[in-house]
Amino acid sequence: MATKSGLLATINGFITAVITQTKHRSSMSSVVDDLYPNVVTDSQATETYTTKSGTNLNYSITMHKSGNQVFIKGTVNNTTTSALPPQNVFTWKTSEYKPKSGVNDFTFKGILGTDLMINLFINNNVLAITSSIPPLAVYSFQYVTYIAQD
Repeated sequence: MATKSGLLATINGFITAVITQTKHRSSMSSVVDDLYPNVVTDSQATETYTTKSGTNLNYSITMHKSGNQVFIKGTVNNTTTSALPPQNVFTWKTSEYKPKSGVNDFTFKGILGTDLMINLFINNNVLAITSSIPPLAVYSFQYVTYIAQD
């Protein structure tokens, strides 16, 4: 997966005075990979794309990126027998999946069962819980779309 600047750098890196079929094919494979990306996962245990920042919270996310659109889904759970106050769940570690600044500051819902919800907030710095989370609760959210860094 690439950012816009990374993709252009790859294509430009293969363009020389003599453009061969092999060089053209290699430059276009980056475009194909970006259009048909792999799904990536992350959690507090792996911290590949994010860094855990919450206390007594675990999370697991799945992200699918196509161009600069990212589709994220996941779970956030309270690992204690006490209610937890609003707090950050994680910060973004890499810019590839990081929401674009000023475009993606929004709140959405995490759901427990059919009727219990918490408020989640995402921006270019964090994914945060903006309401308290009950003891041992596991909230999930389905694919939420945002625009990533270029």
